[in-house]
Amino acid sequence: MNCATQQIASTAQLGARWCRRSIKLGPGVAAPAPARRTSLSGRSRPASPAAPGTASMSAMPRQPSGGPSTLRLAVGATGLRLTLPHEPRDDSIRRKETELHDAEPGKGCAMSSVAPATRTEDIAGVVASHRALYDACAGLDDETVRAPSLLPGWSVGHVLTHVARNADSFVRVLDAAREGKVSAQYPDGQASRDADIEAGAARPASELLADLASSNARLEEALAATTQDVWATGALRRGDSEVSISDLPIRRWQEVEVHRVDLGLGYGPEQWPERFVVRRLEVMLPGLAARLPAGMALELRVDDSPPLVVGDGPVEARVQRPSHAVLAWLYGRSSDPQLPVLGAWS
Repeated sequence: MNCATQQIASTAQLGARWCRRSIKLGPGVAAPAPARRTSLSGRSRPASPAAPGTASMSAMPRQPSGGPSTLRLAVGATGLRLTLPHEPRDDSIRRKETELHDAEPGKGCAMSSVAPATRTEDIAGVVASHRALYDACAGLDDETVRAPSLLPGWSVGHVLTHVARNADSFVRVLDAAREGKVSAQYPDGQASRDADIEAGAARPASELLADLASSNARLEEALAATTQDVWATGALRRGDSEVSISDLPIRRWQEVEVHRVDLGLGYGPEQWPERFVVRRLEVMLPGLAARLPAGMALELRVDDSPPLVVGDGPVEARVQRPSHAVLAWLYGRSSDPQLPVLGAWS
């Protein structure tokens, strides 16, 4: 993604076991009122009485090891569901997505951690989003692809070229992994990556679309050819580290969906697939506290969820937003004046 202009970068992704005790966030469903309100800073706060017809969130217990407590969201019959962990984390069965910088330099490859069924669903999401992106762009003309996108300094052609080269970078990684090798996404570095995007941005619309279609097809073939053993053991190189390829499908899905918004052609976060929103919120919300302005706390309600106090210090804002709007804010794709400007996603 275009990190330089939108501060889009990998985020440390936190995960935990599904617990057997959950709070379903639907109309008229309430959980027992807690003595403390949950804070994503890892602390608990005095709770105010829950509003009628809403649920309050019980305090998250501290986990014995391995970082802050986390939350998990899923789509159920009654809408969005948030689940709190309450058991000690079991590293042998935990579901934790591994982002690029999770592996420590010199420590080898982070173990595969995206469940096979989850990854299969992510790949299906990638394929569907590839088709939708191409169909949405099929009628673009040369004037439109040279027009500015929503990313400063980038045209529509820049964004389409970046999405195509990103697909090629993942093909490179997967092809190497199936041969038992390790490759970087961009072996020649950031400057070469940027130069390739710049060189391709001014092409005619027909060439841009043909490139997008062929790169998407190559990646889909590579995803289909990658076996479970390769997903479990394959790695890519980032700096001096080797990290798991396990979460590559969801990262590609992210690239396609977020940059489709960046094209500025009428597609917005409210049209993101529901499962994509849930998959990204469950790993991005736990990092929110660190991105708030220093000394600030925010009371956030996602859809009809119980209030979630995020950060340290006095609560300076109380907001309720749809899940897609919260995710757009976390991605730096929101102009909502009632939401604070966040620090870089890192």
